[in-house]
Amino acid sequence: MMISAKSKITSFTIFEVTMVLAIMSVLILIITLSTNRFNEQLKVANEIKRELNTFKLIRSNISQDFYHSNNARLENEELILTKGIYEVRYKIIDGFLSQIRSSETISLGIQASEIFESTLNDVPVYHIVIPWKDDEIDLAFYYKPSVDLAINAFFEDYNE
Repeated sequence: MMISAKSKITSFTIFEVTMVLAIMSVLILIITLSTNRFNEQLKVANEIKRELNTFKLIRSNISQDFYHSNNARLENEELILTKGIYEVRYKIIDGFLSQIRSSETISLGIQASEIFESTLNDVPVYHIVIPWKDDEIDLAFYYKPSVDLAINAFFEDYNE
């Protein structure tokens, strides 16, 4: 019988395999934690963008109502904007700002704490105070009637 020479096969030792697995598991953990943190930050940023977009949309709608109105007044903590026979009211109902248009009440889905009126340089300014992130945002709308309305008001007062 012939005795053959032992052939050696190169392979990794158990220690080397264990070290590679440990290093790979640490890398996978770091990547997973980084991805989760990024997703949390992205979720917070998207929530803030959604809230600000809602805020900007409501501010834009109220501004448009002011622009098209012939008259603005505050009665019983209700902001009333009229154009001819049409009337739009803004009121705080259960802590949320609501719009009342032709007897239909629509909650605008944004909290509001106060509606009040002030004047600046003899121009009425209507304020809607909105709490946001432990602070308050004051939406201020200046109402200055157009020239034709001012002329009509002048002659109505003149004729009386």
